[in-house]
Amino acid sequence: VDEVMDSLGVPLTGIVAEDPTVWKQGGQAPQGSTAAQCFCNIARRLCGEQVPIIQLERPGFFERLFRH
Repeated sequence: VDEVMDSLGVPLTGIVAEDPTVWKQGGQAPQGSTAAQCFCNIARRLCGEQVPIIQLERPGFFERLFRH
């Protein structure tokens, strides 16, 4: 994230959680999901609100290995 911000020279607006159900629902984040909350927070920031960025946990080695 820091490398992207540095290379683009723009502030971070938000991070969207990876959620496989978003693909299954045609690009729409299911209501109440972490991805939906991330999108909502980005919209609130664009409207000028001060909203903290959700801290997402990175999946561990075995979780990534056995995900599919």
